[in-house]
Amino acid sequence: MAGFDKFTIFKWFCAFAGVAAAAVLLAVALFAFAGGFSAPPCMEETDTCLQIQQIANNRSQQIATVIGISLSAIGTFALVVTIVLSAKATNAAVAAADAAVLTVKIARDTAVRELRPYVSFKNYQLSWNTDDNDVSHWRVRIGWQNTGITAALSVRSSTNHIVIDGPNGVLPNQFDFPDRDGKDLAIGALGRDGSFYQGTYAIPVSEIQRVVDGRATLFVWSCVEYEGLESERRYRTEMAGKFAFFGGPATNKDISSNYTYIDNFNGVDDKCFRPPKQREPLSP
Repeated sequence: MAGFDKFTIFKWFCAFAGVAAAAVLLAVALFAFAGGFSAPPCMEETDTCLQIQQIANNRSQQIATVIGISLSAIGTFALVVTIVLSAKATNAAVAAADAAVLTVKIARDTAVRELRPYVSFKNYQLSWNTDDNDVSHWRVRIGWQNTGITAALSVRSSTNHIVIDGPNGVLPNQFDFPDRDGKDLAIGALGRDGSFYQGTYAIPVSEIQRVVDGRATLFVWSCVEYEGLESERRYRTEMAGKFAFFGGPATNKDISSNYTYIDNFNGVDDKCFRPPKQREPLSP
């Protein structure tokens, strides 16, 4: 039947069957009370005739009592069925409401993922400082780019480095991406496809020469934190790499370099080693 499910049809069938049974029993009860089961009146008031008539009257009353009990039982059964069916209907309604809420949440989460900004590692650049036209310091500048659809807000970034003795130096397993003291870069908003660079402290040319000679290892790490338009959470991206220099002394402005991606220390959001900092409120 169009527009009715099996549960609705069963409910109406039970109700119809209960009403029909009650109607039949009620008719029998009325018939009994009207004396339909009584013996015909005695033509002669003999003891035997009166006893037979009394027995018939008692039987009619017993039948009426049984019918009354049956009607009560039917009513109770109908009430129980109604309660059970109502409970099932209520549970179905609650389940439907929960499913609707879950659908809305999934749709919202999907929209947030698709529309949020994604600030990712872009590349790196080298820059130098000179002293009397000679290179005195190097900087490694880490580039970040917003590859998402919407703008990144309240963007902050930090870039740092360490030089470890030996050609095979490694970062500790519990490395926590220490920030540069008071040197975070705050750039505000970063639009779609927008990018920026942040450099390390100036690294003395003597330290870079140790890396060139294979006597030391240079590690550079950087992170960026930002918000989306919904401003309900802050996001974070981390990168870390091992840098190598070759092609001449460290004073050579055209020195070549490359970096090796370190799997353990490159992550996004929940995969980062550190959670993002909460944005500090503006001073009054």
